[in-house]
Amino acid sequence: MNILIIDSTSESQAAIASRIRSLSSEELDAMDITLQLSHPAHFDEKVLDCDLLILGPELDSFAHQLSLKASEANKDLSILR
Repeated sequence: MNILIIDSTSESQAAIASRIRSLSSEELDAMDITLQLSHPAHFDEKVLDCDLLILGPELDSFAHQLSLKASEANKDLSILR
């Protein structure tokens, strides 16, 4: 599973990634998770290859706009806000 984490600060991106990495190694291996981090301005190409998009809390009202843009680019994408 390819997971893309988007937020406006690298600190917030890292905090979300840390929560995912805190899962047990058996769970991570079973799900074959790959994490990518991105700033909102640079996510266009990365969203095409991801299965799950996580929009961080620092995006505020911009999250809705990003989710629309991402779902248009990748119809099979699941999005968490």
